[in-house]
Amino acid sequence: MTAKLLPPFLECFHSNYVSVRMEACIACSHLAIKDESVIDSLIYLITYDGVWKVKALALQALGKIGVMSQSIRDCVLWAFRYEKVSGVRAEACHSIIALHMTDKEVIQWLQDRYLVEPSDIVKEEIITALEMCAISPTEDMDMVTQIKNEVTKMCTRNNICRRILLSEKEDARQARMSRLIYQAKKTVTVSQEVPVGQTLLCLC
Repeated sequence: MTAKLLPPFLECFHSNYVSVRMEACIACSHLAIKDESVIDSLIYLITYDGVWKVKALALQALGKIGVMSQSIRDCVLWAFRYEKVSGVRAEACHSIIALHMTDKEVIQWLQDRYLVEPSDIVKEEIITALEMCAISPTEDMDMVTQIKNEVTKMCTRNNICRRILLSEKEDARQARMSRLIYQAKKTVTVSQEVPVGQTLLCLC
């Protein structure tokens, strides 16, 4: 990308036409443009663009360009964790793989996301990313799935109602026991306070 062509090219990222913004992202992917202003424009689209396909193509471009920085890392991970559209999350995960993001924090977020991820496509990308981190998806994810299923069972409506009833019954039982203990102590105290003469009369 020459210095003369760069300014009009950057304007494409802010075009009112979706197709122009998409083509700008595709051009970045094919040409692997590493210019800082281009990367900033891609990050801007990922963060603020209202069209999910533009976001996904911008993420794809970041992955293919292959440049790594804190702002790129934050942008990709934010999209992976919080974007509502599964296509954007899948592309963010693919960029995690392309950029070789394998630190412990990323691994933890991949595993956490797998727990709640409804999309099979995103799950496949997560498994690929975990394999890149030398984590066995079959062993670790099976355990995660079991935990998820158990949590789901515990949170069903019937289970919650049953646990509430059991808790209320236990509270009532504890209250009855407390009353009985209090009454028993009171009876013993009264008996100890009765004078000896009255006790003898009672015995007669």
